[in-house]
Amino acid sequence: DKSLRESDKRSNLIIDNLNQLDGSYLDIGSQLGYFVFKMAEVGFVSTGIECSKYPHKYASSLKVINENNNVSFINMCIDSKNIKNIPNFDVISILNVFHHLVYFLGFDAADIIMKQLVSKTNSKLFFETGEYEEKGEYWSDSLSFMKSDSKSWIYNYLCSLGFSTVSIIGEFPTHLNNHNRTLFCCNK
Repeated sequence: DKSLRESDKRSNLIIDNLNQLDGSYLDIGSQLGYFVFKMAEVGFVSTGIECSKYPHKYASSLKVINENNNVSFINMCIDSKNIKNIPNFDVISILNVFHHLVYFLGFDAADIIMKQLVSKTNSKLFFETGEYEEKGEYWSDSLSFMKSDSKSWIYNYLCSLGFSTVSIIGEFPTHLNNHNRTLFCCNK
């Protein structure tokens, strides 16, 4: 399955860009828990937050079946108010979630969420999002502020959040269209 191969490449890139292979890890929008389980495999105490109840139940069931004691899943829809209540984590990933936050909550709320995530990140944050160039998606027009160069807008936006360095570590196709999305590594 192509999407599994791409997730494996992305998780390997994330792992390759870590300073150490232990600590705490949070995945925002964890879906079925792929990244949460991968990070637990290499030594992290891993947590996933997932808004949709069925993917959350599936991931939680996998945790029990496989007896993963260093993995947890939270069924919660993050917003600009409750995000401040999550604890700090050494490493946070927010992969392909930001564009949904912008569409459903508006840019101002998504910006508050991102600023809170930066404050909750001890070491590194990994970021990937839908991009304005992906025309025809229900959320595309809500990203018009990115103009026609999403990669540059995202890079500048992540830099403005106060990271010491922001770097592009990969580009990956999406199952939705032929546009590649950019994976960023942000260091505190």
